[in-house]
Amino acid sequence: MSIDYYSDYSDFSNISFENAADFTELDFEKNPIFRIIAGIYLFILILVGFFGNILVLQIIIVKWKIQTSFNLFLANIAVADIFFIFGTVISLTSHMFVGEFIFGDTMCKVVTFFEYFGPILSIFTIVTALIILQFNIRLLLSALIIGFLYIVTSLPAFAQSVLFRTYDSHSTDSSVITVCAKSYPSLEAEKGLDELDKIFQIKLPMAILSIYIIFWIIHKSINCTRLMSGFIYEKMLTVMAFVYIILWIPALFCLHNIEMLNEEYKVPMLCTLFLCHLLCGAAIIYKPFLYMIMHEGIQREFQKFLYIRSQNPERSQISRTF
Repeated sequence: MSIDYYSDYSDFSNISFENAADFTELDFEKNPIFRIIAGIYLFILILVGFFGNILVLQIIIVKWKIQTSFNLFLANIAVADIFFIFGTVISLTSHMFVGEFIFGDTMCKVVTFFEYFGPILSIFTIVTALIILQFNIRLLLSALIIGFLYIVTSLPAFAQSVLFRTYDSHSTDSSVITVCAKSYPSLEAEKGLDELDKIFQIKLPMAILSIYIIFWIIHKSINCTRLMSGFIYEKMLTVMAFVYIILWIPALFCLHNIEMLNEEYKVPMLCTLFLCHLLCGAAIIYKPFLYMIMHEGIQREFQKFLYIRSQNPERSQISRTF
């Protein structure tokens, strides 16, 4: 049943997800097995993703004293994951287990901001680190670059968050529920912001990653293999970049196209969207374990790199040049 619950808001000429009341009570969300799986997933995401990344920050800041640009970028990735977990857990918990958004209009905007801000910041940090860490740059310059990433990332996240607000909707059993949904002031604004979304979450990170791949091929082709092949973090960050970008492409497709689908396709598409969130959460959960297991190995490899650079000043100069 299609319910237009935005009819009382005449100042909005075009609304995204105007049948969102149907989405809040889909049959698969009432399934106890689905709720158990979702509960286990959210519990693990909070336990490992949130507290695990806090432990990562504790190791980097307290034990390592940051010291290197790599540690600074690593800490920023952990912070981005915490932002993403904050927004996702509140949103998913509210809609899956309560059936409505209970935190009010302000929290609707705040949660939406972090849901966009966290993933975009992670993608930008990872693909930027892949390029920046190839150079011998100072810690202060790395901090300035990360600050610039925060500014750039906050723009699309803020643009999306201001469009979200809470609405009262009548569910299928005639009860009134509150939902957090997006609204557009005009069709032109919808198209423009959707394109901005795609640029910041797909096109620009993919372009940066492509530049890195080209740079990596050139870098390896000038006889610097021995200098950089031992770096564990280079391989680790490359895998992270591909995981984030590959997972968020189908997630964005779901978000941008779900309101245009017929009823029989909505449940499979929402299941696909949930799977994308599940996989992204798995990637977030995986990273703290990766940090814990590999941080000693990374330190050893970094010391090995410093030794090789001290023994090969010519190659060190090549590394800084390219």
